[in-house]
Amino acid sequence: MGGVGNMSTPTTKTTEQKKNPLERVPISKRPFIVGDIKKVIPPHCFQPSLVRSFSYLIQDLMLVSVSYYIASTYFHILPSMLAWPIYWIVVGCVCTGIWFIAHECSHNAFSKYKWINDTIGFILHSVLLTPYFSWKYSHRRHHSNTNSLEYDENHVPKVKTKLRWYTKLYVNNPLGRLFILAFTLTIGLPLYYAINVTGRPYDRFTSHYYPYSPIYNDRERLQIYISDVGVVATIYVLYRVALTKGLTWVICIYGVPLLIVNGFVVLITLLHHTHPSLPHYDSSEWDWLRGALATVDRDYGVLNKVFHNITDTHVLHHLFSNIPHYHAMEATKAMRPLLGEYYQFDGTPFYKAIWRDFECIYVEKDESSLDKGASSGIGLEFCLDLAKAGCRIIAVARRVDRLTTLCNQINSEGPARRAFALELDVMANGATIEAAVKIAWDTFGRIDVLVNNAGVRGSVSSSLKLSEEEWEHTFKTNLRGAWLVSKYVCRHMRDAKQGGGSVINITSIAALNRVVVPGTLSYASSKMALDMVTKIMALELGVDKIRVNSISPGIFKSEITESLFQQKWLHKFLYKTLPQRFVGTTDPALTSVIRYLIHDSSEYVTGNIFIVDGGGTLPGVPIFSSL
Repeated sequence: MGGVGNMSTPTTKTTEQKKNPLERVPISKRPFIVGDIKKVIPPHCFQPSLVRSFSYLIQDLMLVSVSYYIASTYFHILPSMLAWPIYWIVVGCVCTGIWFIAHECSHNAFSKYKWINDTIGFILHSVLLTPYFSWKYSHRRHHSNTNSLEYDENHVPKVKTKLRWYTKLYVNNPLGRLFILAFTLTIGLPLYYAINVTGRPYDRFTSHYYPYSPIYNDRERLQIYISDVGVVATIYVLYRVALTKGLTWVICIYGVPLLIVNGFVVLITLLHHTHPSLPHYDSSEWDWLRGALATVDRDYGVLNKVFHNITDTHVLHHLFSNIPHYHAMEATKAMRPLLGEYYQFDGTPFYKAIWRDFECIYVEKDESSLDKGASSGIGLEFCLDLAKAGCRIIAVARRVDRLTTLCNQINSEGPARRAFALELDVMANGATIEAAVKIAWDTFGRIDVLVNNAGVRGSVSSSLKLSEEEWEHTFKTNLRGAWLVSKYVCRHMRDAKQGGGSVINITSIAALNRVVVPGTLSYASSKMALDMVTKIMALELGVDKIRVNSISPGIFKSEITESLFQQKWLHKFLYKTLPQRFVGTTDPALTSVIRYLIHDSSEYVTGNIFIVDGGGTLPGVPIFSSL
């Protein structure tokens, strides 16, 4: 995450141990689930009161009405340079609170009656030029995919390797940052509604006003039209008022406060989800609770009450969005002891925080999120299948929480413990890897099979844009790590005189001469080099009866590629390029090859590259033909 900042704890009457100012949100497995959090929150907090909700709305509407009355009746006798700014600030802040009451309606936290919630929310948001249902549905997707790099709906940070060359220039330049900040806070929200600025990237035109935007499904389209009608009706009323009172009057009474509302909505949302200590996750590591906890509560002083506590109870809001604002503080206090270090609060004044945190414009991959190993994807399926075949498993990866879950699953299906989890980052130095291999060997007293599956794709960049850091990272993970693990495992196999063993390297069809794809320089090169490691080690270790082979998979249906298979263009591409006209699954397409290569019947097979791709790399297949 770009930039640096200070994470502080909220001030309370009791003394609390303060966190390290730069401490990241924990990403390890939580010692609780959502149900545990819900149990510690008083049950009445989940019950909205229609009367109480209306009381807050009426209070806000009265403040706006009184302000309007004073402005229209007395401002002509008051110093305008003082009176109007006060009016704008008061009405803008109160209307921001009204906007968030409508936001509460969209979560059915205003009352128990959905039709009342939608009616009130539609009216309030329409008056504030927000397309209620359009925003409601995109916001619902934001809650479903919070902090997902692929699927979150707004304020999704860019990946460092995909930044434009000029981005850092204006962000690191105070004048440039001030300009972009002013632009974002003034017209950022209208542009988000209109053309999806700062929203999730889609492959076609996206707008909150367009019923056929990819955000919406067929059942929602009619309500998008209704949202448009609400906004147009408000604009028409403003037009009629401008004809009577004048455009200047409308701008002063309505336009400037609306700018303040839009600015605060963007500011509040941005600061809740942007902080140097907050991670964002790709699909290999994201889960709903992890994303929801990677938000931060803020302190806006007296404005916390004016904004109905959406600012200082936002973590709770992402966990239980149906809790009304007047119960949110009580619920937050109840859950904080359970959440412990997983609860985040930043007490920095918002006007300082926005300047500091606006530096956070990109994310970059942590080493801990790049090692696939046995913890996910095809590595996980390999472990499960080999366990079914009767093998004892030592699952190795960087994410030990997932490994533990995997091993528990395997061990629960048999009378004896057959699976052990071992934490290892293949980016580590040789001594660390050697020590980990020793632990693995001692666990069962021998290792007969090694499957090297840890790997990263790296950035999709041309050879002229690829950074040295990205190149080294890809090679360390895909090549150096596999070689070092193989080196120390094969030493043990040789010295134990156990009669040989089998090493299987998972490479890729990207390493084949037939498949040359722009933007895959580091990935394809590392996998091609790993195929050469396979051949040379097979040549050298044959005397010790150690077989070394590679498996080069094509594209498969799996957890990692699930979102990719939702794209229509991919189906068309695969139909054109796969002779068999279907896409395989890891089990049995790859697991069957693994089983063969570990079986004694493959003792005469070494130094080979097994291509498993449905025939997609056969000569004559029109990979780059018109699709």
